[in-house]
Amino acid sequence: MTRSKLSSRSPAKNAFSALLHRLAELGFEKRSRFGSLIWQGSFQDRETTLTISRQSRTRYQGQSRRRQHLGYRLRIEMGCRVPTRLFFVKERATRWRLVRWLYRLKKQSVIEDPPEVLEGFHVVARDAAWGRELIKDQAAMLRVASLLTERSSEQLRGSVYFQPERLHYGSGLLQPSDIDAPWVESLLQRSAQIADSAERLPGPQIQDKTTRLERLSREQPLIGGCLILSAMVGGLLVVVTLGIGLVLALAWGLLGP
Repeated sequence: MTRSKLSSRSPAKNAFSALLHRLAELGFEKRSRFGSLIWQGSFQDRETTLTISRQSRTRYQGQSRRRQHLGYRLRIEMGCRVPTRLFFVKERATRWRLVRWLYRLKKQSVIEDPPEVLEGFHVVARDAAWGRELIKDQAAMLRVASLLTERSSEQLRGSVYFQPERLHYGSGLLQPSDIDAPWVESLLQRSAQIADSAERLPGPQIQDKTTRLERLSREQPLIGGCLILSAMVGGLLVVVTLGIGLVLALAWGLLGP
């Protein structure tokens, strides 16, 4: 979130100044990294990182191109003493066969009957039994639902998910006036309450550990991001190669004797 953007709109600038002041009161220390603003500290005795990053995309007009500013994303990573993976995913995403295959490959189960408050979402869990116990907690699921839908659009909802020893929240696309101190503090509060609910349950029978790539992404975000991008590009090349091979095989079969 740049100074020039905020200074052009006084209310947004005042809201951001109030946010800086409140986070400092809560004991967070500010960092800057690769176009993002990062605050690190502790919230209710939980190691917590809060990040605000600018979102943009490239638009082409004839032979020229320019970067279009879209808004901001806010992310929270908070300590949570549960060694599992669980995701709240849009229902329409889990309907895809390829996505289902990937879940099975990762030994994850899709829970298709979450409580009504999570309408439009499915739960993807490494330990389905533990996941079902979590979604029975009505208060926790009300908080999850609020994080998924507040200040977001149907096209880009918020996200809530568990990784080993961590709870994550990601916002929808925000404008500067959306990122006010009371709301951000309420995000931290609700995230901590969800983590409390998860920790009160008996531990999952199927437990996961943080991967080396996840640890690297936390300690060295640039290197971790490059490795993830390389893996994605490599996967795409494999899919393209397989597709070309299939087309050539079909062509050979049709044109052969």
